[in-house]
Amino acid sequence: MRIRSLRTGAIIAGRVRIASSLPALLRGLIGEPRLRPGDALWLDRCNGIHTFGMRYAIAVVTLRKDGTVLAIHHKVAPSRVIGPVRGGAITVEMLPETLDSGDIRIGDRLALETSP
Repeated sequence: MRIRSLRTGAIIAGRVRIASSLPALLRGLIGEPRLRPGDALWLDRCNGIHTFGMRYAIAVVTLRKDGTVLAIHHKVAPSRVIGPVRGGAITVEMLPETLDSGDIRIGDRLALETSP
C-alpha cells in the first residue's frame, strides 16, 4: 500500500502498513522496527495517539474518513499524547522527514492506494 496526495499527485509514503484490529491499533509502532524514510503506519478508526515507549520522534497526521487532512504534527517526541481531533477518523504516523518531503497541508486529501 502507499499514500498519495490528491492535490499534488505525489506519493507521500511508498510502504504503508495498515492497523485496523484493536490489538494492532493499541500497539501502533511500539515494539516495531524503526520506520524508514517513505514508511508509514495507517491507523484506521483512530483519532489520537501516544508515543509512550517510542525511542524516536514521529510525524502524525489526522484525517477525516474521506482522507481530508485535519491536523499535522511535524515532530512528536517520545512520551507525548496527541489528543483527538474533531472529525478525525484516521491517524497516519511517519518519520518527520517523510512528512516534510510530501508538502502536506491542512485541507489536502490523502488516498491509500495499492502499490503497483
